[in-house]
Amino acid sequence: MEELLLIVNLELPPGLAIQDLATHLHHDSESLEQLLTILKNLTELGIRGILLNRRNIPIMSMPIESMLLAVNSNFLVFSVSSDDMMGQSFASLVSTVAAAESAIGLAIFVITFRVRGTIAVEFINSIQG
Repeated sequence: MEELLLIVNLELPPGLAIQDLATHLHHDSESLEQLLTILKNLTELGIRGILLNRRNIPIMSMPIESMLLAVNSNFLVFSVSSDDMMGQSFASLVSTVAAAESAIGLAIFVITFRVRGTIAVEFINSIQG
C-alpha cells in the first residue's frame, strides 16, 4: 500500500500510518480528490486503449482490465473514506467475476486460434453459431 501511495504521489502528513489512511481520507477532501482524479485518468486511458486498438483481441482486453482496476479502486476509496464495508464487498465481487471472465475469454481465444489460426478481430466477426 505504501508503494501505491508513492507511485500516485499522494501527499500524506509525516508520521501517518497506513491504518490511519481512512481517517485522513475521511477528513481531507484534497487527498480524496487526488485519488479520484488518478482513477478517472486510468478509466479514460482504458477507453482510449479500446478505441485505438481494434485489431488484436488480447491486447483489446488489457485496457478493459485496467478499467476494472479503476472501478475496484473507486469502490475501495469510497469504502475507506465513508467507513462502509459495502464497497470492499463489491470490489471482491467484481474481482471474482473478472477472474472468471478472463479465464473463459482466454479459453475462447485459445480455441479460436487453434481452429482458425488467428485471433484478429476481422476474422472472429465471421464466426457463426
